Amino acid sequence: PGIILYTIGLPVAAMFMLYRANRKVQSRQGSDKKHHHPLYDDKKYVFRYGLLYSGYRLYWWELVISARKVCIIMLASFGFDNSLQLHYTLGVMFAAFALHYIALPFDTNNDEGQVLHGLERNSMLSVFFLLWAATFFLLRRKCDAPSCVFLTILVVFSNVVVILVAIRMFVKHFMIRTKLSEHVTKAARKVLSKSKKMNVLNSMKSNPLNGKNAKTNPMHGKKKK
Repeated sequence: PGIILYTIGLPVAAMFMLYRANRKVQSRQGSDKKHHHPLYDDKKYVFRYGLLYSGYRLYWWELVISARKVCIIMLASFGFDNSLQLHYTLGVMFAAFALHYIALPFDTNNDEGQVLHGLERNSMLSVFFLLWAATFFLLRRKCDAPSCVFLTILVVFSNVVVILVAIRMFVKHFMIRTKLSEHVTKAARKVLSKSKKMNVLNSMKSNPLNGKNAKTNPMHGKKKK
């Protein structure tokens, strides 16, 4: 019951709430069909449920992602034969990859959609490569050849590269959206200007004769004719 409730019930309930919200927004807009995904236009629903559909062109695509994860978890938990488990997982990933390119859940007409599409594609390709390497090691349980070592290094390297690229893109777009870099540069300029003023004041305090000479010198401040 717990598996059915949490792994299947929660995603289905979340998608049902999104479906109802989408219908409400569409009925509120009337016959205006120029909004392809009206949930993005309503700030109330973006604040409440934006985590479930933000970034997707299809608001219900998170249900497909959840179904893919549930299938892989079920195969890993209840699949007792390692070879069949691996081939079933490859089949699930192949179906998910095909659905991704058929449905195109991200809006590739803008830069953010292209970035998300690329990240999803690269992550699934890295999983494909990992599963293929697993079949190689499943057939050869004891492999001490240089090719096996190279394949292991290549699998680790591909996963690390995908993770680092995802982190880099997240930090880049986070700074662009929040304008964090502009705030940091403004704060740095303020600190530099204050430090320059403090340096000038400290130099005047350390050399008081310069200030007196500037006041007592009669030629100070006169323009040359």
